Amino acid sequence: MAGGRLLFKAVCGAVMLWSSAVMAQYYRDSPKDQPTIAVSGEAEIKVVPDRAVITLGLETLDTSMVAAKKENDRMIEAISKTAKKYGVKDADIQTDYLTVEPKYERRRNEYGKEIDFFLGHNVKRRLVIDLTDVSKFDDLLSSIIETGVSRIIDVGFYTDHLKKYREQARALAIKAAVEKAEKLTAEIGQKVGKAVGIREGSSYWRSFYGGWDSYRRPGQRHVSQVSVDSEFQGDTPVALGKISVTASVSVSFLLE
Repeated sequence: MAGGRLLFKAVCGAVMLWSSAVMAQYYRDSPKDQPTIAVSGEAEIKVVPDRAVITLGLETLDTSMVAAKKENDRMIEAISKTAKKYGVKDADIQTDYLTVEPKYERRRNEYGKEIDFFLGHNVKRRLVIDLTDVSKFDDLLSSIIETGVSRIIDVGFYTDHLKKYREQARALAIKAAVEKAEKLTAEIGQKVGKAVGIREGSSYWRSFYGGWDSYRRPGQRHVSQVSVDSEFQGDTPVALGKISVTASVSVSFLLE
């Protein structure tokens, strides 16, 4: 019985020694103890948009609430008819919201006292037009402005293949990171080994139109807002928007 206990202890001791040796070897060979290089790579590709989404703000003012609402409805109908001439379907013309509120202006009365002067009822409505033929964008926008629209809230350019372009940008970003690592290590007479860590950075897409642009990340809307000049000439050239898809990555390589 005593011999069995001694044999058991000897085996356990041998296992512990073997485990310690294996763990020591593991930590010696661990990438944490090997020289590494960490680099980042970025890539940007330009995409021709498939669709253009125009968000318009319509405001009408009248001392009569009914008259203000009718005028707003007339503008909605006029813009909708204009959009349809350019092939926009009924389903692609939507109104977001309608608000009606009294509007006042601070003035002095005949006695020199400041009072809130009632200007009328202000009716606001937002109209969204989804244009699937971007070649007609310039003409459509010019025609819409000629109808007397109050404000262009937003112009967005989109593509139905954004996922594909993001993957392309990501692949180019990784390639850029590899090339950067190879050039840096060549300067010190070493070579790039296998990658031990990859982290994707922030990615976004950017839309350009006219004199302004907007950044977007997944789920975000435009934030640009533009007022329409009443002297706008319909034949003024307007540059078609483009989508810029950007990706970035950080990669760690072992050095050989």
